Amino acid sequence: MRVLTSHATNPIVRRRAISHPAHMARRKKPQQGRVELARRRFYAEQALRTCEELFLSGVFDHPSNSTGVQHHAAVTLLLVSLADLCRMAWDAGCMLEPEEPATGPGVEDFHDLAQICRDAACHIGSHYKLAPPGIWLDLVTLTGVGRMTPDLPGCEYPDDTALIFGPYRLYIGRHAVSAVKAARSNFDRIWPRDPLR
Repeated sequence: MRVLTSHATNPIVRRRAISHPAHMARRKKPQQGRVELARRRFYAEQALRTCEELFLSGVFDHPSNSTGVQHHAAVTLLLVSLADLCRMAWDAGCMLEPEEPATGPGVEDFHDLAQICRDAACHIGSHYKLAPPGIWLDLVTLTGVGRMTPDLPGCEYPDDTALIFGPYRLYIGRHAVSAVKAARSNFDRIWPRDPLR
């Protein structure tokens, strides 16, 4: 056992550390486990609150809000937080499964879709923005039923908003809101709100 203190050269301190490693491990492990739970819960809560505050802000509620830097920034923050929630759920041994199936080239589940859209939003030259036959789509937002061309993804629901990058479509309601609700339920069960108490 390596002693990482200024007392490392003190033979008494060093003897105690070496002679009682099992006792020290038994004493510290429960506290370290509780601290780790608190850390994970804190990060999960931050991502959940970010998504929930964005939904409540109304930034995705009206077509007039669907262009400009502020909209792109809000979408990027949402997608980064969603991708983080998917990673936390995976690490905790569960999957986020919203009500709408996730689709797109190479997409097997919502975790794939969230990560792909997150990468597309964060990187200007992301190849995920390229839709066949060579059309570049960098965050097209459609509210209500509609599509730009018959060959490109559109919005299939009158009460939802689709975020489109290349051939990929992520719905605000049926994907993002539904996934955040599932994450909130799962994380409340896996990580208690006050693990240090």
